[in-house]
Amino acid sequence: MPKNLRPFLAELIGTFAFVLISAGAVCTSQLAYGSGLPQAHLLTIALATGLMLMVWLPVTLEAAGGFLNPAVTLTLWVFKRLEGGRACWLIAAQLLGAFVAGLCLRWMFADGVLTEAHFGTPHLNMPAFGGTATGEPTVPILLSGIGIEFVLTFLIALVIYAAILDPRAPQLGVFAPGITLIALTLMAYPLTGVAVNPARWLGPALWELTINRQAFRDHAVYWIGPIFGALAAGAVYEYLFWPADDAATTTETSSGGTAPVTSTLFKKKS
Repeated sequence: MPKNLRPFLAELIGTFAFVLISAGAVCTSQLAYGSGLPQAHLLTIALATGLMLMVWLPVTLEAAGGFLNPAVTLTLWVFKRLEGGRACWLIAAQLLGAFVAGLCLRWMFADGVLTEAHFGTPHLNMPAFGGTATGEPTVPILLSGIGIEFVLTFLIALVIYAAILDPRAPQLGVFAPGITLIALTLMAYPLTGVAVNPARWLGPALWELTINRQAFRDHAVYWIGPIFGALAAGAVYEYLFWPADDAATTTETSSGGTAPVTSTLFKKKS
């Protein structure tokens, strides 16, 4: 296989697996536990989502480095840690992988389960914000959802920077984003569904349109929140936690073999 195709295939397969199991866990929980959100339902979704990220990040990191998340990939390009053309192709691979995952869900589950589980697509829990389950989200509700996804994505993107991209990170830091995602899901799933990833939302949402015309009613939450949350985390880490002089020092130290390095992709800005 040509080397220039490997990163995109890795990112496509990794995102496919992550979205399939994350959204599929929502559908399976609906099938097993019915409506509502019992503790077993929430724990199933949190573990399936976090463990898949924990497994697939190490598998795809060295080959691709897109982190299975268009918001993170975009952030790495903005802060000159990924070349523009590569970032665009990685994002395309992520979105395609998510789309194919949604197609698989369409085949795996019956329409009744998919309808009740909303195809595993993250959505605003309207009653939690004072709205009605079938009503259109108001501007204050959308802003609340955007704010929650912003904060959640900021936290997980900051963990990615600190645990993986920083050459000073511990060797086992590659598992930290998955653990973080489990914690975020346990806390905020009943509010927004914890997408923290535009591909995680878009893949199932496109197929949800086949059974639910309101699938895109809260779409702004899952673009604006994750993208700006990741960008904010990148800015904080780049300019406060890891300024240019510190980055140069740690790069030299890492190349000398005296500091642990989790990934070799991001030691220097491209």
